[in-house]
Amino acid sequence: MTVKITTNQSPLSIQVIDNQVVINKLNTAVSIVEKILSDDDNPAHQPLAINFSSNSILTSYVSSIPETGEIVWNEEAFKNLDLPTAVFWTLFEQLNVESSGAFNQIRADLAAESLKLEEAVVKFEKIEHENALRAKALMLSAIFKKQIDRLPDDCHSICSDFASHYRFQQLKGHSQKIAARLASYCPQEADRTYKGTWKIDIKNLDFKQKQQLDDLFRLKLQLETPETYDKPLLKLGCNIKLAERTAPPGKVSFLSRAAQEIFSPDELDEALFNAEQFLTSRRNGIASSTISTLANEKLNRLTSEQ
Repeated sequence: MTVKITTNQSPLSIQVIDNQVVINKLNTAVSIVEKILSDDDNPAHQPLAINFSSNSILTSYVSSIPETGEIVWNEEAFKNLDLPTAVFWTLFEQLNVESSGAFNQIRADLAAESLKLEEAVVKFEKIEHENALRAKALMLSAIFKKQIDRLPDDCHSICSDFASHYRFQQLKGHSQKIAARLASYCPQEADRTYKGTWKIDIKNLDFKQKQQLDDLFRLKLQLETPETYDKPLLKLGCNIKLAERTAPPGKVSFLSRAAQEIFSPDELDEALFNAEQFLTSRRNGIASSTISTLANEKLNRLTSEQ
């Protein structure tokens, strides 16, 4: 069951959806999104066109269909989302819809063999990354104007640095899905293989390695907030030192190799320097405390002997 909702009509056309929760949230979300877009500096926004499906079509959340200019929500997913998250994803997918020309050019370049699949996926992801950052900026502006009360959690997981963002998308399988769809435009079968940019093997990660990568990306995101910059760097440095200490002799730990792909050389140098200073200070503090304790014990003994 697919229900088409178009918001360039007045009043809002809702035809088959009988879930009042979905209807109410949709009306509210659409009203906020249209207000945000009308206040935007870019006057060329297209009218919203939203579809609902009872099945997960392309994603468990929401997808845009550039060919038709529509946003497709999974009805159950939409029902369970809080309002700020629904607004953010609707904004993001609307910007993707408006990027249809750029997406179509990528497909055309692949078909003309003027673009390799690896390059095409990077270009595709860059457009979506720019749209995600733009949607986040629009949300921040909407908060300032009191059109929405807060940023959704999903906004806090967007790396401003594209290289890190792209690695994260590969880790989550998003880039591989894009590559699978774009591969059909490559005339030569030999050109339909996608590898990505990771040097470590992300296809065969165990549970601990997945946890370590998630932790590293969380620390990377925290570096983007000046108020929390020092703490994640210190934690990163300490984690690397601990991982190296427990790694087999002559081998570099998985965490260290992964960190080298996610963090810049300057970030790693600063992290290790901060960790060394912290550990040295801690060792000195423990040594000083031990000497003081021994001195007190000796003084107590001498006093008791008098």
